[in-house]
Amino acid sequence: MATSVATPGKPGYIDANETTLTIRWDPVDCDAYHVQHKQPHQAWSEAIELYIEGQNSLEVRVVDLLPQTTYELRVVAEKDGKRSEPGPQISLDTAAIDCGPKKRRCVVS
Repeated sequence: MATSVATPGKPGYIDANETTLTIRWDPVDCDAYHVQHKQPHQAWSEAIELYIEGQNSLEVRVVDLLPQTTYELRVVAEKDGKRSEPGPQISLDTAAIDCGPKKRRCVVS
């Protein structure tokens, strides 16, 4: 009898900067997770493949993203070579690049 792989829940927001987004989700019974991301109206792409040990809450940082851009992220679980249906997606924005003046320091000797 074939068993289905549990679908992960919706990821939660942890942190964002100009080029990274950090999310977390509760574990399901599986061997690995696939974190997928995309910009709205584009195709999903694999951001991270994560093999796990134990069943703690999971946190992942997706890197090399564009600044000030909206991304959709979701998680797929894998067990015994079979993948779950994709979990619900979360929509997050990376931060804008800080273009403001920088503090200058003067050293007089």
